[in-house]
Formats: sequence, structure tokens, C-alpha cells
Amino acid sequence: VHQILELARHTKKDKVELKPRLLVKEMEKFLLSTLPKTVLVQSSLCVDEPTVHASPSHLFQSLLNLSLLAYSKTLSPRCSISLEINTVSKNRKRYARISVEGKRSAGQYPQTTLRSLQEFCSEITAVPQETAYSSIELLAADSCGTFTIEEDQPHRYAASIELPIQTTETIIEKASAEKRNANESKNRIQNKQSIIIVDPDANVRDMLAEHLTSNGYVCHNAVDGAEALMMAGRLGDDLCSIFCELELSHIDGATLANALREKTDVHVHAFTASERQFKEAVKNRDLFQSVSKKPIQISRLEDLIQPYDSIKSESASS
Repeated sequence: VHQILELARHTKKDKVELKPRLLVKEMEKFLLSTLPKTVLVQSSLCVDEPTVHASPSHLFQSLLNLSLLAYSKTLSPRCSISLEINTVSKNRKRYARISVEGKRSAGQYPQTTLRSLQEFCSEITAVPQETAYSSIELLAADSCGTFTIEEDQPHRYAASIELPIQTTETIIEKASAEKRNANESKNRIQNKQSIIIVDPDANVRDMLAEHLTSNGYVCHNAVDGAEALMMAGRLGDDLCSIFCELELSHIDGATLANALREKTDVHVHAFTASERQFKEAVKNRDLFQSVSKKPIQISRLEDLIQPYDSIKSESASS
């Protein structure tokens, strides 16, 4: 229950040095004791035992949600769930890759059995798929890693979490980065760099606000375009960016961005789950600094705002 509430609320995670192998073995035992006996559950672990820096509770819940998603998407009398850990190298850095794969076998369940098993998976997961994905993305970004959905098909589901392997060099580098980020955060607060987050979904607002606030930005939440427009007027020059859902009541995202065009130093970043709205927003790129599809990739937020920080710093110096 604690793990589910922590995941759903996106609360602050207590990160420690841990070996993913122990969590994977624990997850394998849990799945073997929980899923039907006809399901093949297996794990494959690399020879060396990589150490990562992450929240054990959050990582376990992430593995649980991915395993149950893999099971529910490939439901069949003798489907298989595989958990694997291996090491990969990228840009001269080594990562521990934790993979979850589900494969469908021949044969089908009766509809009543199929519905019962899907409901069973939903009850254990306890959070919507989009929320689960966003929270796993937050876990990966918080540990300087990545989350990837490699395949999402009826016959096969595969996803992986890559987290940096902790070495003496990475620990020293991390300490330097934390000190640097603390100084940057202090400067942002002193400069009152404010961001407005506009979304009718409180979970999305809280998730974005937590990440951006931890990086030194002052966040203001709005449920619709009208409230965001009034906030923008009050904040004035302190406002640097707006993250908004395109589908809003009263004033939609496109109308809000158009109304703010006079404030040329305010960047509007749009996101939506609608394919139609996404395509329309891409056509109107003069209104938006960026357009993204949900679920939102938390790791990209800083990259979207960084160019603004550089411009503002240069103008302040001149």
C-alpha cells in the first residue's frame, strides 16, 4: 500500500545505493506466487552485480507495474514474463538495464476469464497506465537514467529502465553536479523564474510542479486557460515559461498561446493526448516553443527550459 501511494502521489523518494538483482529476484518470487501457475516467469541476471542509486520502493513498484502491464497485454493460457538485467555502455558511461518482457503463446482464454484477469491486474497496479508510465519516467529521470517502451503489441510487450552504474568516479561527479545544481537553483529563486502549469488533471500538475520546483523554479498551477491568463498578467516579467494542455475549458491552449504572443520572452510548451490536436499544434509552431504528446517525458523538461535560461542570463549580463 505504501508503494502504491508513493507512486500515485509522486512523493519525494529516498534514494540509496542498491543492487537491482535483489529486487528482480524478489519480483520473480512475487509473480510466481501471484500469477496463474500456467504463466512462465523467469529471470536472467548478468554475471557482475551493478549498483545503482535509486529508491528501492519506487523501483520495485515500477517493476511490478511493468510486469503486470506485460501480463495483461499478452494474456493467454501459457504466456511468459521475463525479467532481465544486463549492462550497456553509452557515451562512455555504463548503465544497468532492467528489462521486462511479456510474450503471448498460442490459445485464448474465454472472455469471462479474460475480463477477470484484466480486472485482477488493474486492482494490483492501482494506478492508470499513463500515471504509471509518467511515474516510471520520473524515477528514471531522477536517477539520470531513461525509460523506454520497446514494443507494445498483442503478441509481445517489452520495456526497460536504464540507470547509471555507480562507481567512484560517478559518485564524485554526482556530488559536483548536485553542488552545481544547488547554485543554479539558488540563482533561479533569486531571479524569480516562474512557470505556470495548466492542466485539468491534478496528478499531471503536481508531477510537473514537483520536478520543476526541485530544480529551483517557482511553479504556479492553473486548471484552465482563463486562470492561466490572469496568472500571467500578475507575474509579469517574472514569468519565463508556460506548460499547458491543449484541451482546456474556457480558453484552450492555442488561444492562450496566441494571447501571450505579445510577451515575446515567454515560452509556451504544449502537450496533449489527442493525435488530432497534436498535428494541428505542430502546424502552428509559431504559437508554441514545443509540442509534445502525453505521457509527458519528465527528463525533457529541463532541456525545454534551458535555452530560455541562457537567453535571460545573457540579456541580464548585457
